[in-house]
Amino acid sequence: MSLATETTKPITLLSPLRWYTGYYSLEGTGSETLAQGAFIQIISKANQNSLFEISSIAISTDGVNVTTYTSGFTIDNIQHTITIPNVCNITLAKNKDVRAVASLVGTIDNKTVKGMNYLSPAPLEILAGSYKNVQGHEILSIAKSTNTDGPVFDISFNFADGHGATVITEYTYDPTMYLLRFNKTSTEPYTLMLGTGEGKGLACYVIGAGNPAVDTVLFTIPGGQ
Repeated sequence: MSLATETTKPITLLSPLRWYTGYYSLEGTGSETLAQGAFIQIISKANQNSLFEISSIAISTDGVNVTTYTSGFTIDNIQHTITIPNVCNITLAKNKDVRAVASLVGTIDNKTVKGMNYLSPAPLEILAGSYKNVQGHEILSIAKSTNTDGPVFDISFNFADGHGATVITEYTYDPTMYLLRFNKTSTEPYTLMLGTGEGKGLACYVIGAGNPAVDTVLFTIPGGQ
């Protein structure tokens, strides 16, 4: 009798605070006021090896100068706090105000502050699909991978160079700007701006160094009205 073998996928534990990714406009709540344009930004990134996760914290208290912290911050997933010693201690919460998706309170540079975030992060999986040009030819394909090894997403792109669809094995994704980036070669970068397409399903605006040319727009339903 042969015994069945079980294949398990590696599990990566992601911080639930990654869903608070975004730009929080700040205002003072104590006796001191903050300058117009003050903000704290929770920045997340994804790549071929992982789903999006918090990568850095950017802070500006005067709306002119900004300091970005790529390390040295502590995330408490239970208390929903982010702390940078001698810099800030903030508590995050989902907001009941329908105009904003999240809020924060705390201290930054010894000033008590509150902030609001109006922009939700979008994981790449909700933008998965087959993106076509106006002729209906697939140019971009994004699908969640079922393989235990290799990229998290199966992404292919047709550079219109006569070689058909090229599998993209290295990429980055910004969940707040909805930007997918990869290179055809070291000197040919591509930036894909993902979003919705006004009745044509999902949309993709291609900025590239070669073909398809700059200003190419793709849709998952290009014939939609």
